[in-house]
Amino acid sequence: MEEKLIYDIEICAVIFGADKTILNLDIGNGFKFREMTMIPNIDELDKIFETDAMGLRRDYEAAKIDDNLNLICIYKSYSNEFVKKEVSDEFEKITNNTLKYLDDKIRGIRLLLEGPVRFKKLAIKIRQQMPIQVEKINMSFKRVALIPISEAMHSTEISKLKIDEIRVDEINRKLKSLKFPISNELLNNCHRYYDLSYHRENCIAITLLTTCLEMLFLNKKENAKKERVAKRCSVLLYDNKEDRLDCYARLLKTYKKRSDFVHEGTHESIIDDDILFLRECVRKSLIFFLEAKKDKKEILKELRSKIELLNYL
Repeated sequence: MEEKLIYDIEICAVIFGADKTILNLDIGNGFKFREMTMIPNIDELDKIFETDAMGLRRDYEAAKIDDNLNLICIYKSYSNEFVKKEVSDEFEKITNNTLKYLDDKIRGIRLLLEGPVRFKKLAIKIRQQMPIQVEKINMSFKRVALIPISEAMHSTEISKLKIDEIRVDEINRKLKSLKFPISNELLNNCHRYYDLSYHRENCIAITLLTTCLEMLFLNKKENAKKERVAKRCSVLLYDNKEDRLDCYARLLKTYKKRSDFVHEGTHESIIDDDILFLRECVRKSLIFFLEAKKDKKEILKELRSKIELLNYL
């Protein structure tokens, strides 16, 4: 049997769109959110990303969380044994599995919490551990993958993730249970549109998000009437009259702005608050549908029954 050698693996990505409260999240599998600095020779991010101090500033200035050049990173380091001739294949597996795992976790965070959390590049390094007496570096195996994440390049920040301390345990529990793609095709496609809203300008985002609401709150044979969607969403999300009426009125206003864009090409009236409001409606509704022990047909039947008893919607 061929002898196995020990290899050190290091994985790192800089997070955009979040403040320090994200450090409280547990993303599992040995990964940690960690505060690191761009200053060379401390956390050595320049070496991890194979650049210099100016390169770090150029790539990650927008990710700074304070004036001390600190960043939030996803980080993991560990060692493993591989047969030397198989190490290249193992490195490819690590790279593919890591990218899929972290991408799912970031998407999960964006579904559970408002905020354009993302990373633009993933650094993965593997290097053979060498006995102390071996000095020639060219005798060791080293491989580096610096993977650009295309979706991060198009994101527009209109919010920043901030986690209420009392919700940390709840978010960690839900994040652990979320799996992508979502097994229900309708809910999976709804989530795809929701998530895409983080990477498009407001006029496109408003179209994506109102479509999400129609996917959730309209049956196939029903006409896409904005009043029907607004009533059902408001009743699902809120219990008291004032909140329901406020949500209903705001949804009708945003629908009007969506209609102006789709039919007349005008989008000047669409503001950031419209997108944040719609994302909140979609996010909360989608999570309800995911957690419900009922299918869409049953949920809509119950909503229709509730609405029939109201005298203000």
